[in-house]
Amino acid sequence: MIVYYDIFSGDEMVSDGFPLKETGPFLEVECQMIPDGGSMATGQADEMQTVVNDVVRAHRLEQTTLHKKEYVTHLRTYVKSLEKAVQERGDQDMQEWNAAMTKATKEIVDSFEDWEFYVGESNDPNAMVVLLGMREDDTSFIRVFKDGLKTKA
Repeated sequence: MIVYYDIFSGDEMVSDGFPLKETGPFLEVECQMIPDGGSMATGQADEMQTVVNDVVRAHRLEQTTLHKKEYVTHLRTYVKSLEKAVQERGDQDMQEWNAAMTKATKEIVDSFEDWEFYVGESNDPNAMVVLLGMREDDTSFIRVFKDGLKTKA
C-alpha cells in the first residue's frame, strides 16, 4: 500500500488502500460513511452507532471550519508554497502548472459551499486542506493536490 503524506507537514493524507484516480492537479479518493468502530467490509450501522468517513478515519484527518475568505487566503498562500516546491523539483512546465492550478482553484472557490474541509493530525496552518465533496450520484470523495504529496519508502 502506498501512503501519501503532506510535503509541508508530513501528515498522512490518503493512500491507495482506497480507490483513487488523478483528475487534473488532484488525486481523488473514493470514500464512504461506515460505522464508527464497525466493519468497513459491510458498511452497515445500527441506529445507535455513529458513522464516520472511512478515509477520514483511516488517515486521522480532522474536520475544520473555514469561512470562504479564510479559505481563499489559505489557498493563495498554500499554492504559492506549492509552486515553489514544484519549481525546485523541476519536473513540470510551470506555465502549464500555473494555468491548471488557476483553473482548479477557481472551481474550488466557486463551489465553496459544496465542500467539507479537513486537516492532518498536526493541524499545521501551512499544510494542505483536504476537500471532501459529494457527486451527483451521492458518492463522496476526497480531493487533494497531488503535487502537495510525497510517499515514504
